[in-house]
Amino acid sequence: MEQLCVEGFARSRVTAMVFLQLQFSESVQFWIYFVLIWIGFGLLVGLAARAIFPGEEPRSPLGVLAIGMLGSTIGPLVLQSVWHFEAFHPISPLGAVAAVTGASVLLVGYRFVLVVAAEQAARTSHPGPRRRSAPVRGGRLIDPRESD
Repeated sequence: MEQLCVEGFARSRVTAMVFLQLQFSESVQFWIYFVLIWIGFGLLVGLAARAIFPGEEPRSPLGVLAIGMLGSTIGPLVLQSVWHFEAFHPISPLGAVAAVTGASVLLVGYRFVLVVAAEQAARTSHPGPRRRSAPVRGGRLIDPRESD
C-alpha cells in the first residue's frame, strides 16, 4: 500500500514539474492576461451594476459575470465611438464609468424583456373565463329549465 502511495505521489510530482516548466509564447501570455483581466473587470462591473439596480435577476454569478463582461465591452465601445478619445483605455476611471453604464443599460433591458415575456405568457395561458359545460345525466343533455 505504501508503495502505491509513493509511486502516485512521485507521478503527480513529475506531472506538476512538467506543467510548471510549460512555457507559452508572448502572444499567448498576452491573451491569457487580457482574458483574465476582462473576466475580473467584468465581474466587478456586473456587481456594481447589480448594486445600482438591485433585484432578483440575473440570480446566478454567471449571469452577473455575463452582464458585466458585455457591459464592459459595450459601454467603452459606445463611449469611444461617440466621443473619439485618442488615448482611451477601457480599464481606467472613465472606462469603468462607461462599463458600469453599459452593464446597467443591459441589466435594465434584460429585466424589461423578462417582464414583457411574463406578461405575454400570462396572456396566452389564461385566455378568459371558461364556459361551464352542459350537465349530462344518463348520456343525454339536461335542460336547466326542466325540473325533476
